[in-house]
Amino acid sequence: MTYVTVRVVDSSGRPMEYARVSVWRGGIDSGFYPEQRTDRDGEAEFEVGVSSSDKICVYAEGQKLYDDYVKARITVVV
Repeated sequence: MTYVTVRVVDSSGRPMEYARVSVWRGGIDSGFYPEQRTDRDGEAEFEVGVSSSDKICVYAEGQKLYDDYVKARITVVV
């Protein structure tokens, strides 16, 4: 398994606590991983069944903010 940590920050770069985050994976068994809320550091960790050569989409607060290859840490700005 691969772990992806999503960090959600506001436009000033401050971590957003309790932000809604979800991750979508493509491929044959495409779909969403269960939505999570960020911690006080603005982070949520997902265990994803994809490799670093696969693409994922990250949504935060209902907005698609990342659409690219899997990375261990992804920061998005809301």
